[in-house]
Amino acid sequence: MIRRAFVVAHYDPAGRVARHLRGLVAHLASLGRVVFVSTNLSDAEATALHAPAVEVITRPNEGYDFFSYRRGIEALGDLSAIDALTILNSSFVCLDPPTLCTRFFSSLGPDIDVLGITSNYEYAAHVQSYWMSFETRRALDSPAFAPFWRDMQPISDRDLVIPRYEVGLSQAMNRAGFRLASAFTPPYADALVKQGIVAIGAPSANFVQRYRQRLFPETPMILTAVEQRRIQFVKLTENDTVVAVAHDFPAAFENILRVLPLTKTIAIVNGASPNEKFWLNEMRRELAPLAGRVELRWYDEKSFQEILIDAARLPSHSAIFWHLMNVDAAGVAHEANSALNELSSTAKVPIFSYDGSFFDGATVGGPMHSVHRLSQITAAVAIRILNGEKAGNIKTTPTGFAAPIFDWRQMQRWGIAESNLPPGSRLTVAR
Repeated sequence: MIRRAFVVAHYDPAGRVARHLRGLVAHLASLGRVVFVSTNLSDAEATALHAPAVEVITRPNEGYDFFSYRRGIEALGDLSAIDALTILNSSFVCLDPPTLCTRFFSSLGPDIDVLGITSNYEYAAHVQSYWMSFETRRALDSPAFAPFWRDMQPISDRDLVIPRYEVGLSQAMNRAGFRLASAFTPPYADALVKQGIVAIGAPSANFVQRYRQRLFPETPMILTAVEQRRIQFVKLTENDTVVAVAHDFPAAFENILRVLPLTKTIAIVNGASPNEKFWLNEMRRELAPLAGRVELRWYDEKSFQEILIDAARLPSHSAIFWHLMNVDAAGVAHEANSALNELSSTAKVPIFSYDGSFFDGATVGGPMHSVHRLSQITAAVAIRILNGEKAGNIKTTPTGFAAPIFDWRQMQRWGIAESNLPPGSRLTVAR
């Protein structure tokens, strides 16, 4: 018999426990040990919940559900006493707990380590944390599991909690080699993908190419906003087309040296996810000819907090190149633009990038990928598919950097002369 434990994260403004949640907790207690963690619970409700298999804990209201999960896992103590752990929160409404649990746990395949009720693809593919079950001992014993909870910091911004912790947890387990899946597919999913799928970015492209035959084998698909080197061209089907980009890192760094000719050091911000590690090797290879001209300081082995500290101490005649920061070296997930804006507020030197999506007031500018141009090309391809053209017959040349564009306010901030800009540059005020 599987020894199960459940950690329930609860919040209610009035300190109440809904009837359906009490019923769910009671059923979970029949399956194993339950730790109920609340940030706002009346004494009467706490007393009503107590049962031989239920432990009730209250804690300060900080860190959202993930800090409740962490507190509950701490209360469980030695996890070797259990075989499986499920975390869930009180936002989930279940009117028939026995049927739900039977269907959920019976959907578990032999090769699945982490099972959720549903998955989500915002930020990156991940299992949603309102109900997430770690179903194998190797997942619970993994070096990716305990450090994730141990190193967690309270975050008051919900928009940061989702990418850093909900997405970050799935990414940490996935990077460690575990198989993640969801038990249920929304009934409207087929309608959503009937006309076509647009996969945006390298992680999405990797996901849909990996699971294409299993999830939507015949659906027309566009892989876009992905660098050509991240496409598995041998796996493309007659229903696939690619709207790729082509990076040119030497051009981006030559831009920095032209705009700031006295530059002696360029610090490079890059994360530690599999996609970011791939680009680390590519950048090192492409930028090798710069040796002797400028010092390249790589930030891939630092946590984001360490990056902020080091960036604030860079010597004069330095610059920062922002590549990617999805997951830092400490395993913490970040929402890229929020992290970039935080770096911009503390850095003492100008920041450059290669992608127009980061040109929002924090970077100086230069030759970059144009989000507008790529969106136009992708939309034109989508219209051709909707008009009946076979996706595989549509061939699009990868797009390079657009003409240089610079933020006038950043130029004023760092004292950059307009005469230093490349020919054909355009000045604007980034927002």
